[in-house]
Amino acid sequence: MNRPDWEHNDIVLVVHFNSPLYEYLLLLATYRDIFPLVVFTGPKSHPDVIHCPEGSWGQQSHQCLSRAILLYPNHNGYLFCHFDLLPIFYNLEINNLQAIWIPTITHVKPENANSSWWIQSVGKNALNKTFSELKANSKNNTLYARYMYTYQNHSNKKLSISYSDIFYLPHRFVDDWLLLTTVFTRHKVYHDFAFATITQMIVPGELSKNVVSLLGISWVGYGPAKRLALNPSLTYMHRIDLRLASEKYIIKVVVQRSQLPNEDLFSLQQRSCNESAKVC
Repeated sequence: MNRPDWEHNDIVLVVHFNSPLYEYLLLLATYRDIFPLVVFTGPKSHPDVIHCPEGSWGQQSHQCLSRAILLYPNHNGYLFCHFDLLPIFYNLEINNLQAIWIPTITHVKPENANSSWWIQSVGKNALNKTFSELKANSKNNTLYARYMYTYQNHSNKKLSISYSDIFYLPHRFVDDWLLLTTVFTRHKVYHDFAFATITQMIVPGELSKNVVSLLGISWVGYGPAKRLALNPSLTYMHRIDLRLASEKYIIKVVVQRSQLPNEDLFSLQQRSCNESAKVC
């Protein structure tokens, strides 16, 4: 498979700030070196940020992706990530651009969904309200009926959850996504439930043919460069601490690697260090 080019394929990068740490806008603007369009969303007004209070602390960040799509429509795809997550762009580039990309979706029996966010107002209760609205609309709208049938088929009538700080939506699913996020946001469904559930509502046929499960990891114990060396197939790393010089470097390295796919990761890192006259 040929390596897709983000610009050639007209893919938009949407970076969401779940808190208004906008002092990092300039740093993350380096993503514009490889994308034709990079837009930012966040919970507080700023001239360079799409205002999205629903996404405060990530709560309904699915709505922030929708807002970006509405303001910048008709692109071939939208790659969404939180500001403190580093997408490994050169590994993501091999994925099918006509599929949805999302970290692994897991299923939970409703009676076992009794911990963490499940029991809060944005969890099971919010999902049940959403399902009730969709079922009620199904009586007069075959589209809503299809969403519910497809979801129940994929989930085996269980509840769904996935890590959702990174997500890719191809254009072919945009209309379904915009319609459903309106309903999920109205009932304030938590983003980890919304991304997983909506994905299974809008994807026809086999999930394996239309959904790419992303492999990622959190940084624990040692730096990101070593993480990538030990796990070369990673597609994202979270959480990135943008205050640290070493983690600012790795952002630049990942972007450069996407521009120069044949370069060695560590040689690029050393070059970044030398250019800034600092020690990594």
